[in-house]
Amino acid sequence: QDAAFSIVRCVVKSFEDFAVAEGYTAGSADDTVPLESVDEAIKAFLANPPRGDEDVAETMENFGWDGEKLRFVAIEVESQVLDQFSNLAEDTTRHEYDGFMELAAHLDGLVGDACGASGVVMTDLEQKFIFMNNQKIYRNSAVQGALIGVVIAFAVLVVATRSPLLAALSTLSIVCTILSVIGIVVMLGWTLGTVEAILISILAGFSVDYVVHLAHAYAQSPGSVDQRIRHAFGEMGTPVLSGML
Repeated sequence: QDAAFSIVRCVVKSFEDFAVAEGYTAGSADDTVPLESVDEAIKAFLANPPRGDEDVAETMENFGWDGEKLRFVAIEVESQVLDQFSNLAEDTTRHEYDGFMELAAHLDGLVGDACGASGVVMTDLEQKFIFMNNQKIYRNSAVQGALIGVVIAFAVLVVATRSPLLAALSTLSIVCTILSVIGIVVMLGWTLGTVEAILISILAGFSVDYVVHLAHAYAQSPGSVDQRIRHAFGEMGTPVLSGML
């Protein structure tokens, strides 16, 4: 507990201390409340909750008593790694998620059968694990969108230049542009979200607009390689630069 969690709120411990102090566990070797006395003990506990805890209200919310029957008992745990003010990388959050799932499985093995419930359920109040799953979707969408965009860009360049080699080199330029933008996003520390995933997906389409003009001008220019490069930049350099600005 001390190594993995920053805060643990367990209302069961408070209830146990109350039951022992009030004599509800009399005759029990392991400080358990007899089944026939559970309802009475819970009602008395809720009527006089512990006052020493600064988070009494939050602790009592974890006791699911509807006035007649105990519906659930929640244990509130806060990770030392995750916090409510930031979203960490998917791998880091995934490691914490797996640890919490192992804890839930361990608790289920301890009390699952005794509680008669379908199983111990682990929920995420800050939605960190939901964002972790969304990050996976964003990543896959961005990669798939970028790959599809590059393939379409290559096809457009082949049609425009009638040269697979020139189209391949132009596509390499587009790939370098995509990698440069992704690298800048990482350097700035941005989190991969919906907007970033969409922008990466359409980045190939924006990049091909400039490359295709230069590649087409080069393919249509006469003379040597050096002359064709000079002609392509002389004819399309200014319009492409103006479009970029």
